[in-house]
Amino acid sequence: MDTGRRLRAGALLRLFGNWKPGRRDIASSIQGHITQLVCDGRLPFGTHLPSERDLARELGVSRTTVAAVYDRLRASGHVETRQGAGSCVARGPADTSEVATPWYPVGTHAEIDLTQAALPAPTELFADLLARAAPAASRYGEGHGYYLYGLPELRAAIARRYTDRGVPTTASQILITTGAQNALALSLAATLRPGSRVLVEHPTYPNALAAIRRFGGNCVPVDLEPAGWDCERWREAVREARPDLIYCVPECHNPTGLTMPEDCRARLVDIARLAGAALVVDETLTDLTLDEPSPAPLSRFAREGMLLLSIGSLSKVFWGGLRVGWMRGPEAFIARAAAVKATLDMATPVLEQILACYVLAELDAIVAPRRAQLRANRAALMDILATSMPSWQTATPTGGISAWVRLSAPVATRLSEVSRKCGVVITPGPLFGIDGSFEDYIRLPLTLTNEMLPEAMRRLVHAWATVRDTRAVEPPTLVATV
Repeated sequence: MDTGRRLRAGALLRLFGNWKPGRRDIASSIQGHITQLVCDGRLPFGTHLPSERDLARELGVSRTTVAAVYDRLRASGHVETRQGAGSCVARGPADTSEVATPWYPVGTHAEIDLTQAALPAPTELFADLLARAAPAASRYGEGHGYYLYGLPELRAAIARRYTDRGVPTTASQILITTGAQNALALSLAATLRPGSRVLVEHPTYPNALAAIRRFGGNCVPVDLEPAGWDCERWREAVREARPDLIYCVPECHNPTGLTMPEDCRARLVDIARLAGAALVVDETLTDLTLDEPSPAPLSRFAREGMLLLSIGSLSKVFWGGLRVGWMRGPEAFIARAAAVKATLDMATPVLEQILACYVLAELDAIVAPRRAQLRANRAALMDILATSMPSWQTATPTGGISAWVRLSAPVATRLSEVSRKCGVVITPGPLFGIDGSFEDYIRLPLTLTNEMLPEAMRRLVHAWATVRDTRAVEPPTLVATV
């Protein structure tokens, strides 16, 4: 796949950071920087590298040196050169395992599952809400039960939440879906054509990447900086790739936990509008910011005539088993998406929609203790990582339910294989990237209880010792999990 992204020499040098040519083995230094950029996903597969002449001039070294670097990168499998097309990032280094399977729940009774960044339902409140919803459910039983657009009162309740956040919304702009993934699928089905280019954050949610591919789209990655979104980089990517659609997760980004600043939101919407690209905004985790209130929604900056779709659900803030999501967009597009929905699942279950109405009415009370628990879990995870794995790098997530952890070597896939044998299941970084990127990252959830976290990390430390060829002190003791 050719992403169409051509990296200028100056842009590549900026990715090097504070690099300066040393007196000895300059070629190895340049090679090491490019290799690291490939492994952590900042140089995605298909990115065209600068010519030898341009890069040599920008770095202040000889062209012979850069030629030697490219030769070494070809030999290591990080770069490939095609006649007439120049050099570009290869599909993946020879020593990494490409992960192409989208995320889905895994784990057995004897394993601690760190792949599922999701909270259990608030048990006592759940039972109370079910009891309160039952009378309404019996009333709806008198009808046919098919509500293609969703229950009117649920659409109105979601519309009010957008209005309260500064985005005036009517119920006719809301389509109820069977979870946020269903909303994303409907968005893509109604907008993409075979071969459409879709700009995505890199890394991003694995099932979004899989859905884009399923509906014929080509994912064009735009890497996230450690501090977040570089709007100038997005502007360059839009100019070069000319995408039909942009998909982004601006709040509590999955997997990094970052939240997009408000000024960047306005700029990104403007970039999409000027390019004529649809913008799909995943707001699934909006209510789980942990340090600061959520900035204004991207839809607040939308302009007349552009297509901006917001998708959300109750799965992360309440319970994954409550399969109720939604899409907010222009009324004409909502009708178009509903026509597509009719061919897929007819209507979202009425009983779940009734319960969702009661959940929304209590949402602020539900979210407050969940945020507090996530903050406590975050602190516990950060402490145990700093103590047990000081060589790993972890930026404290500002929201969401996961931490994006950088390993000290590009062995995430191997670590995931070994850790399972030690009784703990983890999600390797390449699932969140394109064509083998992020082999030096794993995602860890913030949802594990303090009782289970030490044992989970003990097993993970043992697996890491095995992968790094260091002798483990003791074999792991497998315990049942709930």
